[in-house]
Amino acid sequence: MKVLKYDMDLVEVLAILRPANRSLTVDDLRSAFKIVSEMIARKPGRIPSASVSFLGARANKLVGADGKEPSFETVLRAMHEGGYSGDVYPSPQMWHLAKIGLFPRYPFPGTLDQLRRGGF
Repeated sequence: MKVLKYDMDLVEVLAILRPANRSLTVDDLRSAFKIVSEMIARKPGRIPSASVSFLGARANKLVGADGKEPSFETVLRAMHEGGYSGDVYPSPQMWHLAKIGLFPRYPFPGTLDQLRRGGF
């Protein structure tokens, strides 16, 4: 796994690339976001930050422990555990899902679990 940096004066792009011989794992993602978070912290003038989800990618395919693509929440959890606290844009495939409530930050508020159980 590699983290590449493209510095374009006001904007800095950090790219996470999978290892050459295998798919990107959730553990790789967590480790990469630890590096990304440290890089962002070194330049506080670069905040805010945003990330684009890896879900649905072909070249940088993300796989979970079971070998299948993980859920969006699993990806958010791994990014958060790596120290990342910026916004995350859902993958383009998720833009076509039914209208749902969206939370801009992870971890999600406790009320989400209450809504999942059918309560208000």
